[in-house]
Parts: sequence; structure tokens; C-alpha cells
Amino acid sequence: MTRQSQFPCYEYLDQPLSALTKNEAHLVVTMRIWAKGAMARTCPLRLVAPRFLQTGQGHLMVPFHHFMMTLSHSAARAIGLSSHEDGCVTDDEALVLAALGYVVYADAAGARYALAPIVAADCLDALICRIVSILPILVPQNIQ
Repeated sequence: MTRQSQFPCYEYLDQPLSALTKNEAHLVVTMRIWAKGAMARTCPLRLVAPRFLQTGQGHLMVPFHHFMMTLSHSAARAIGLSSHEDGCVTDDEALVLAALGYVVYADAAGARYALAPIVAADCLDALICRIVSILPILVPQNIQ
């Protein structure tokens, strides 16, 4: 995550996954898989486990699961995640990526601003704490 601008969500919005870094694309696809599993009432953690184990980040499965549970439970409305891996970044995925970028640069106010359209105001700080716990997902590594 090297992007920081006044409106970082616009750097992601409607971009194909191929335009993201490997780590950003990995995160978006993993979010989509988790959400699909949760909506199907199957264990989303079991569905995303292979992705984490393949990248050597098995220790981040539970923090990611907690992040996604917090995101889904604190949502002010239904969060729009794409249902296919080869699509473009949705509005809400762009907001999450922007929030992660703000947290990388220790800008909690920016992260709150990015998440405000999709997260209830009284849940923003809890979600930002969860974001901090998953930042290592974005550390450069060899993701297939």
C-alpha cells in the first residue's frame, strides 16, 4: 500500500483487480470469498483459509475474520462486494482499501472519513482497530 492522496478511494474505484498490487488484489478477493461464504451460511474462515496458508499468513486468518465480522456487523447498509474475482473494484471495496491506506499512514481521521459512508459512526474506531490487526496482509510478499 503505497498510495496516499486527498481522495484515495478514487484511485481504486472501478479499477480492474489487475491494476491493484498483488496484496491489495489478494485482500479484495479474500473479502469477496469471505462475504460469499457468510451469505451462504457456511464457515467463511474455512473458505479463506487456503488463501492465507498459501501465502504463509495463516496467523492472520483470525484477525481477518474478526475484521470482516466487525465490518459486516457495523455496516450502516449492505456492503457492496463484487461476486467474481475478475471484476473491477466496487465503491465499497475502494472505501475499504482507502481506509487501509489511511491507517498505513497513521491517519485515523482519514480512515474514519473513508469508512463513514458504509460503517455506523459509533463503530468506526472498533473497525479501525481491526484494520490495524490485518495490515500485515498488505506487507509485500509473493502472493500467487
